[in-house]
Amino acid sequence: MSSPGTELFKLDMGNWVSLRRNLENALQQFEADRLQELAAEQLRDGVSAGSDGEFPSRYQRLVDRYFRSVATAPAFP
Repeated sequence: MSSPGTELFKLDMGNWVSLRRNLENALQQFEADRLQELAAEQLRDGVSAGSDGEFPSRYQRLVDRYFRSVATAPAFP
């Protein structure tokens, strides 16, 4: 004698395959959602190197003057 539910020929394997496929799809969707949230959080919290645009002319003159002064500063022994 065998226990109820242990006889493989009586089990409907189609239901198990469908359940497994649905579970795998749900896990993949969950993982994709978490990765998307993590990427958005990293972008929001990341350090910005500034814009690629130019400085306004007033600041550009100051920046130019600063770099010229650094380039022409006397070297220290």
